[in-house]
Amino acid sequence: MKLEHIHIRDPFVLPDGGRYYLYGTSNDNTFKAYVSFDLDEWEGPYTVFSAPKSFWGNRDFWAPEVYRLKEGRYWMVATFSNLGRERGCQGLISSSPLGPFLPYGTKLTPPEQECLDGTLVYEGGKPYLLYCHEWLQIGVGTIRSIPLSDDLSRPIGESRLLFSSDDAEWAAYPAWARGAKIKVTDGPFAFESDGVKALLWSSYDSKGVYEIGVAYASSYAFGPYRQSKSALPLYNVGHGMVFAGYDGQTFLCAHLDGGNEHPIIHRIGIVDNEVKLL
Repeated sequence: MKLEHIHIRDPFVLPDGGRYYLYGTSNDNTFKAYVSFDLDEWEGPYTVFSAPKSFWGNRDFWAPEVYRLKEGRYWMVATFSNLGRERGCQGLISSSPLGPFLPYGTKLTPPEQECLDGTLVYEGGKPYLLYCHEWLQIGVGTIRSIPLSDDLSRPIGESRLLFSSDDAEWAAYPAWARGAKIKVTDGPFAFESDGVKALLWSSYDSKGVYEIGVAYASSYAFGPYRQSKSALPLYNVGHGMVFAGYDGQTFLCAHLDGGNEHPIIHRIGIVDNEVKLL
């Protein structure tokens, strides 16, 4: 099948073993994967995670990201919530990119914060989770970092504010908020190339159009960050990530928002020390 027939949000592509594995948010409490050899034709979906009854999350299964660890296992970080607990990020583990993934360790984000969209970075050889502290709780969303244990099973320190959506000129109070002073932070993803450390993240313009902006930093986990003056030139596209193709090209994968949600893939790179679509 083609990408336009895969109705997911928050897409994430893992190149592994000559294949591409595509994960994302669907409309049920599972995570699924699609598989391709060429980024054009995809097979699936294959269910890779169904929550056991004992798992704390029972709703809002969002934004899965999958990483291959050095020992050959696969670690997923995803967002979950429960009516009795704040939304947050949790690790899952599997011996295969097609699962089954099982709950691993503890909740990774602070229990008192409403959090989503965790992504993994390393700073000085140590792992950190970057995540969004959601506008639903604080009005103007932020992006924060928290240190993780080496085995990625638990947080081992305090979270740190990296930046606010107020810091970016392109992010605005969206029309759908009907006058409420809220700004969204979604989908951080770290992308380093040619010595440039970039962090993609998403928000809305004043018309309520979903967009991807870029923040630049010398340190992902500690900042400081410099925001791009404008969003990438894609209409109503957000929650992007970057991956390397087997042909040597670098690609952005994000989702088209607004009713017919599906992934899009576009070449991306660093030009004159800035992230540009190619």
